[in-house]
Amino acid sequence: MEKNRDYFSELMQNIKKSIASNISVMYLAKIVKLEPPTADLQPLAKIDGKKQSMVYKAHFLITPNYKKLSKEEVKDTKLDYKKDDVVVVGSLDHDNMYFKKDLYNVDTERTHSADFAVILGRYARKDDFKGGD
Repeated sequence: MEKNRDYFSELMQNIKKSIASNISVMYLAKIVKLEPPTADLQPLAKIDGKKQSMVYKAHFLITPNYKKLSKEEVKDTKLDYKKDDVVVVGSLDHDNMYFKKDLYNVDTERTHSADFAVILGRYARKDDFKGGD
C-alpha cells in the first residue's frame, strides 16, 4: 500500500522555493552603458536558460581605499570602470528611486529586487594583481 502523500508540505516547500528564488542579494553583471554616477547593467546568470532583464541606472558604491591617503590624494582618486567590465552588484532592501541625500519614501512594496542595484566593485582579473599579466 502506498504511503499517503503530504500535499500540504509539498505546497509549502514549493512556496518557499519560489520566494527564495525571487530574492536578489548579489549577482554578477556586465556594464552595458556607463553614465556616471550610474550604469546600465546586463545580469550574467541565465535563469531557466533565459537572459535576465537589463538593470538601469545602478549606482556605484565608493569604498574607502585600503591605503591611507592624504586629502590631496583622495581628491584625485577616481572610479575606474568602463563598458564591458564585469561587476558584483548588491540589491538594496527597498527601491531608491526617490533617494537624494536624506530620508526618502519608497515607491514599491517589493524588496530585494535586482532593480534596486548598487555596484559594489569590479570582478577581479589577473592583471589586477601585482605581477599579473
